[in-house]
Amino acid sequence: MTDDTQPRRPPTLDEVLQEGPPLIEPQNDDDNDDAFTAGGPGCVIWSLVILMLGIISLMIVVMAGAAGWTQGQRVAQRTVSAAELYFVETQYPAIQTDVADLNYELLATRMAFLATRTPGVPQMDVLRATETAVYLNVTATSRSVINQQLTLIPQNLAEGDRPQAEQRLAFLATQTPGVAELPALQATATAYRTSPTTTPTPLQAAPTPTPPGGFDLPTLFTQAQQEFSIGAYADAYNTLDLIRRVDPNFNRTAVEALLHQVLIAQARPLYNVNLSADPSNPGTLAEAIRLTDLAEQYGSIDDLAYERDIATLYLNAITAIDAGNHDVAIRRLQVILTYQSTYKGADLNRLLFNEYVAYGDAWALEYNWCQAEQQYQQALTLFSDPSVSGKRNNARDLCQQGQTAPTTNPNLPPNETPVAPIGVPGT
Repeated sequence: MTDDTQPRRPPTLDEVLQEGPPLIEPQNDDDNDDAFTAGGPGCVIWSLVILMLGIISLMIVVMAGAAGWTQGQRVAQRTVSAAELYFVETQYPAIQTDVADLNYELLATRMAFLATRTPGVPQMDVLRATETAVYLNVTATSRSVINQQLTLIPQNLAEGDRPQAEQRLAFLATQTPGVAELPALQATATAYRTSPTTTPTPLQAAPTPTPPGGFDLPTLFTQAQQEFSIGAYADAYNTLDLIRRVDPNFNRTAVEALLHQVLIAQARPLYNVNLSADPSNPGTLAEAIRLTDLAEQYGSIDDLAYERDIATLYLNAITAIDAGNHDVAIRRLQVILTYQSTYKGADLNRLLFNEYVAYGDAWALEYNWCQAEQQYQQALTLFSDPSVSGKRNNARDLCQQGQTAPTTNPNLPPNETPVAPIGVPGT
């Protein structure tokens, strides 16, 4: 039996104390670091992660900025459009003033501005007709004055009244377009200017005093009365206007009384329009209102006051309809309906029905189904219509479901949001 196979005796206490406790080698920290490092993502991976997070953050910032800029552009565009619409609307009362004053130059400037607006300004055809009427009126008046001067210049030269002739020639030289007869008259005046001056003999009759401005105002007033009596109202107005321009105080009461009659006679038939075929075309109503306003400056307009007020309300309603301003159009039509249900053949209830439907459609484009339902319901109180009933029912269902605008609309271009037309609050 060897020493390995012999049972070993446990060490005694003295032996254990003598040898000491077993030594345990300390663990190397570097080995732990290597083991941890070998199991982690590493510096390169962490760098890539941080880089990707930075790129994503930058993209979020850029996209948010682009979205804000786009929204700001839309708001700015709507603000500019609203401001431009307000500026265009302010031209209407200014145009009425220009027409009343026969200020054709300023009127033409305003019309040229309105002609450049996009979309087109409502009632441009009516405004152009009024502009043409003013031009013809001014032209006729100017030509009448020119003809008077052409007649009086030879008389002044024959009577030796050269200063008066020179003044008339200077006036004709300022006219645009030029007066065709002016060169011949200027040559005649030059010949008189260079000829010896003759002294009248004591027995020569003194020249008759020239009426104010060289016009025979009593004769002109008689002419205006004759023109009025035969129904030549435009000619009578031009003649009376010439009298007032030459001498505003000449027989003032009689001149203004005749002017009042002439303007009433001109305005009354212009209210007789038929709107049954095309309610959106008011025809001569604008000119009738203008003439009535002028007539009121010289006396009572009696029954034409009501005609003018209703025509003004109707024109304002049609203007709002053409501009797509449904809310304003509805309110204006409701005012007229408090007086009458039809106007010159136009069914005002049908116009109001159409505006309620159009207003509902505008709200539907904004996905405001509750407001759309209210407008459709208002329309159905006027007339029964299956199509409108279907729109009302659909809007009611979507309103109860709380349906809102989808994130994308297939009917709109990319990156565009629906904008309600003019007249929808909040836009």
